[in-house]
Amino acid sequence: MLPRELLAAAPQLRGKDADRGGERQLEPAAVRAPGELKRRARAHRPADLPALRALNDGPWRARSPEAFDAELADLPAELRWREWMGRVEAVILASPEPVGRDVLARVVGRDCNIDLIIDDIRDELRGRPYEVVAVAGGWRHRTKKGFGDTIRAATGLGTQHSALRSPKRWC
Repeated sequence: MLPRELLAAAPQLRGKDADRGGERQLEPAAVRAPGELKRRARAHRPADLPALRALNDGPWRARSPEAFDAELADLPAELRWREWMGRVEAVILASPEPVGRDVLARVVGRDCNIDLIIDDIRDELRGRPYEVVAVAGGWRHRTKKGFGDTIRAATGLGTQHSALRSPKRWC
């Protein structure tokens, strides 16, 4: 059977094409003629979707270092402090190595006391299974010692090394 004959035999594959106002036939991939393209998703044409254009310019887009506002002077003091806490914690969490004061100073304002930020983060993490600890002249996230058995059971670590870097780092 030819692809068009298959479609005629399967009326459930027919559908309305709202853009063209007419009847169109949907073809299953198995009977599509060689070289015939599938209809693309409309998201590939941002000109048709003004909202998508706004999303493409969103805050998650990479910006130059000059555009980064570490000071946050336009925010009230409480919101500025919370934002600085989030930034510091995110940098520490994302880093595979201890994060030094000089690195953290790049994401907070000049008037920010990094030691006080770290203390507030530690207070918020008090009931969590991980903590921020001072290591090798910087800070890093570490699982609390009380969860060492849990991590060993989940990873099958025991006394052997696993995908986790080192049992000492986690326990």
